[in-house]
Amino acid sequence: MEQTQNNSIDPVVVIWSRKWAILLFTLVVTGTAIFASSFLSKQYEAKATVLISPPMFNVAKEESFFSIDSYTDLAVTSGILQGVIDRLAPKYPDIKKSLYPRALEGMISIETGVAKFKSGLSRSSLLTFKVRGQDPSLIKDIANTLANVLSEASKQMRANEIAAISRVTEALYTSTKDALGKLEKAFQEVRVNNQLESVVANQRIKQINLRKFETQLMKTNVELIGENSKLSSLTAQAKKYPDMVIGDLITNQVNSKALAAKQIFLSKSVAELKKEIPQLEGKVLQMELQEEQLERQVHVLKDSFMGLAQRVEEIRISESEKTSDMRLISQAIEPHFPVWPNKAKIALITLVFGLTLGIAIALSKEHLDNTTKARS
Repeated sequence: MEQTQNNSIDPVVVIWSRKWAILLFTLVVTGTAIFASSFLSKQYEAKATVLISPPMFNVAKEESFFSIDSYTDLAVTSGILQGVIDRLAPKYPDIKKSLYPRALEGMISIETGVAKFKSGLSRSSLLTFKVRGQDPSLIKDIANTLANVLSEASKQMRANEIAAISRVTEALYTSTKDALGKLEKAFQEVRVNNQLESVVANQRIKQINLRKFETQLMKTNVELIGENSKLSSLTAQAKKYPDMVIGDLITNQVNSKALAAKQIFLSKSVAELKKEIPQLEGKVLQMELQEEQLERQVHVLKDSFMGLAQRVEEIRISESEKTSDMRLISQAIEPHFPVWPNKAKIALITLVFGLTLGIAIALSKEHLDNTTKARS
């Protein structure tokens, strides 16, 4: 039990007793690391930032085509990177021998963000090109040239897209205009041929006549019933007093025949009108449906034509602008201090590492000394 207590180590006491050795070891490790980093190749970084704004008139109607991801992917394509190399060749004659698109891609990193303005929300995006390399002047030129080449490519792509959309839209606009003219002409011809107002007026006249004839027929029926009743009475009286009622009897017979003829005429007229009016109603309904259908087609085609006319105007404005959606807002400048090796970061890491390792060695040595003493 006593031997175990003697072999126990108090870390605080050990560290304090060997503090100078630990400190010296830490400084040696840190100094060596800093000294060694001086022989590493220095890496510099240059940054160029561009602002990507959506077009005033998005004739493509597809935000995704000009999205921030589209630009990010486009920036590292072989065509763009080769364009950067070709653009820099006059200033750096050996660049085509020493640098290829894939190698250039490895030097570039891209950061994206959303532009914030005092006015509030914005649909604009930020694209920052970071280029790392050993030549500060070269990486500055690469960053700026990449921004310019990408902007020009964006401008050309948008011009090509607008031109393609313009051709399709102009053709659709012309065909829609012709179709609208033909449909409007057909609509007018149908209205003229149908003469719907005349047919409706004729239908109303026949309805009025039907009501009038029905009223007259009811009145004639009542009168005829009265004359027939009177005829029966006069006929009975004529048997007893033929000389007295003969004149009235003849008059009654004439009136009855006239009323009967009138009844036949009115009944026939009412029957004909009842047959004709539903036919006219069906004809009117058919005409109305035909005209309404054509009118709806004219309205739909006219709305489509107006939308196409507006889009054609937007395309013409976009074609006249001939601008890129991308604008360089922060040019890369030649860096004066390397981003690698970062001596401050190396010093901090090795300081912590050296101190930890020094303490571990001190505790191990103390433990080893105690073990040796205990055995002896």
